[in-house]
Amino acid sequence: MSSLVPDKTDRRSALRRVIGAGAASLALPLMPRLIGVDAPSLISSAQAAGNPGARKGQGELVYIAGKDAETRMIAEWYDPKGPTGPYRIAGNKAAYDRAPKEGSISHYEAKTFNFPSGSIRLLSWKKGEPVRHMITFETEIFVLKGSATVEPLLGFTHKPYKIVKGDALFMPQGYITNLKTTEDTVLLTFLVSASKSDAKFSLVHAKDAPISKSMMWDDNGKIVTASKPEEMKKAPKIALKQSVQRYAFDGNSIRVATLSKGGRTPTFTIPPRTDVVIYIPQGRFRRQEGNQMLELSAGDALREKIGNPGWWEPLEDNSVFIATDAPVNPGVLPSASL
Repeated sequence: MSSLVPDKTDRRSALRRVIGAGAASLALPLMPRLIGVDAPSLISSAQAAGNPGARKGQGELVYIAGKDAETRMIAEWYDPKGPTGPYRIAGNKAAYDRAPKEGSISHYEAKTFNFPSGSIRLLSWKKGEPVRHMITFETEIFVLKGSATVEPLLGFTHKPYKIVKGDALFMPQGYITNLKTTEDTVLLTFLVSASKSDAKFSLVHAKDAPISKSMMWDDNGKIVTASKPEEMKKAPKIALKQSVQRYAFDGNSIRVATLSKGGRTPTFTIPPRTDVVIYIPQGRFRRQEGNQMLELSAGDALREKIGNPGWWEPLEDNSVFIATDAPVNPGVLPSASL
């Protein structure tokens, strides 16, 4: 794990300084997630496509299909002469339609999955499209495709650093750019709480995230896990084979799990400390979540809810899910997350 420190100040101070520079509208769409209520609809030509959070009556929401996720096009650009600051974001259709048509304007699709305890956003740029994205309230970022550079925000001095496919950021700040892309770029971002209020920034490269291989099965109601080669050879045919790459942060983690068809996990219950929010980038699964039986495929998102018993069954080889903890802290995120 690389413990780069983007700046001597924390993310809250960073955003205050940016807001002071004229980007106050970046915070508006996130208000319901931050204060736990339905905020008014406030629209600005420089407004970010933020997280409205889960609405009333959605406490049991555990599954959102990719086709049902809120999807919108966003434009971002840098204008040093901008009247309300240089970081310009058009996050609604009216603003997007008014965005400049010339220059290094970044156009990308944002797909949002809002759960009661955390949210997922998938940001996608086509090959050849310049990448510009100002990090606002994301608490974790995972690079699914492509590469980019994270530069300091205006008024900050940390050194730029590169991120590539498989890298992960925790409590980041900065401006993500790649003005000459040669491939699609996809960022998986999470808005979740950390398990500690003073969590610190970290960058974990794919090469530094350890991979563990194991098999697990149910033996008369007992969950058995085998990780040593000699133990795995003795595993029954019903055993699930999995490979998990873990990105450990200061107060959370991202787990990238690859499962093989032909087995099923034992039934287990999420411990009483956190929900888990999950994105499916590849393959298909069957998931028992509480009293619901779910069929999941690439592009879908899931919430494993505290207290819900359930199990996983991959329906294709090399099916993958990406998971992170979403500590249940309704209404307000820890101060360090801001």
